[in-house]
Amino acid sequence: MTLKQRKILYFTFLLAFFIITPTLIFYALGYNLDSGFKIQKSGILVIDTEPNGAKIYINDEAAQKLWGKIIKDESSYIKTPAKIKGISPGEYEIRVELEGRWSWEKKLEIKPGQTTFAEDIYLFKNDESSFVSNLSINDIYISPDNRYMANRTENTIKLYNLDNNTQNEFLLNKDIYQDIGAWSYNSKKFLYSNFFFKVNEWEEAQNISDIISDNSEYIAWDYNNSNNLYFYLNGKLFLYSFSNNSTQELLENNYIQSFIIKNNYIYIIEKNGSKNTLKVLDQNTLNLVASTDLPYSDYEFIKIDHRLINLIDSKHQILYLIDPFSNIRPLIDVLYGIEYLDWVYDEKMIFSNGHEIWLFSLDNLEKKLLTRISEKITDLKWHPSDNYILFSTVEGVYILELDNREKRSITKIINTTGIEEMILNKKGNILYYTTTAEDKKTLYKSFIQ
Repeated sequence: MTLKQRKILYFTFLLAFFIITPTLIFYALGYNLDSGFKIQKSGILVIDTEPNGAKIYINDEAAQKLWGKIIKDESSYIKTPAKIKGISPGEYEIRVELEGRWSWEKKLEIKPGQTTFAEDIYLFKNDESSFVSNLSINDIYISPDNRYMANRTENTIKLYNLDNNTQNEFLLNKDIYQDIGAWSYNSKKFLYSNFFFKVNEWEEAQNISDIISDNSEYIAWDYNNSNNLYFYLNGKLFLYSFSNNSTQELLENNYIQSFIIKNNYIYIIEKNGSKNTLKVLDQNTLNLVASTDLPYSDYEFIKIDHRLINLIDSKHQILYLIDPFSNIRPLIDVLYGIEYLDWVYDEKMIFSNGHEIWLFSLDNLEKKLLTRISEKITDLKWHPSDNYILFSTVEGVYILELDNREKRSITKIINTTGIEEMILNKKGNILYYTTTAEDKKTLYKSFIQ
């Protein structure tokens, strides 16, 4: 190589250095050129999914690594979780896809010098539902921890483990029982009519008809002590203790409509004449501690573990939230149009009036409309991811995303008609649902995560 050639090569590399180095620094600092060759600050997109490994599309083009356009193979595609730099400011259609899952897409704005986050994205399985069992038309009983379901068929009481899909059954020895059942609040015991069940010894249920009549009008477990069972019979309230196998008559009251026992108090709904009253009795002395008058109707205690007393008037679809110990304002709030509800935490609840889904905050007593649909809603559940709501209609099961940038997306994940009730296991990965057709109730299961 001649001296002249060496000089040309030297100055070529030197020129390339002075051109490329500032350009790399320029891009590293988050700048690029727009279509008019003007310098602009670029943005960053951070995107994550559960599960990971989803392919990312920006305006219908698969996002690729720098060398992806040269070497095109699967490893060249950017997959979640990802942090994509150097994106020009503007609005983009972002989509993520993973085989066997429902895709996610949303229009997001990338702002100059800022990071746009698309996290908490759950890609739900596109899975066929499977048959679990035919059910009795009678009520199904879900344990408080959402792990078990009890249901009576013609001659058995079945226990379904909703986590591992196992079943246990107990054969009944007579045809007719009063269809009344209750779970203990630790989800380890269940009483149906006058049969006492333990989850781990289901087939060895005990007939305790000599203790608790199958004519009992109402039964309730002590929230804090699963050895104490209360039942109401012939105008009298009784306590049965499994610890010492003893029955105690507590009080006589012909007007009890329903009751619960919690934190050393007995909460009673009285229906007397043309009025209802919520009365609170000391569990030990049975002295009256507090009393709140209510409009005349039929009430039921729900969400027993909540810090407030939740009373539902199903006849008029009204929810009463009560702090009976407050001297200033015992009636905290009244919510109307409650067909279905699900408390998320003590301070947040979702509910539906049949065609709308609302989010209620107990902190400020505000309601926010999340969506409105024409089909009749038949049930709704909060997903443990804290970013999605499942709701069912007569046409199927849908996922409502709470991220409201651009819009709250709704995805149909199960296409089945006649859905009446959904049961979501505690982990949120298995959805059970019931359908009814021609007086036949059927339980199905779908792995959604």
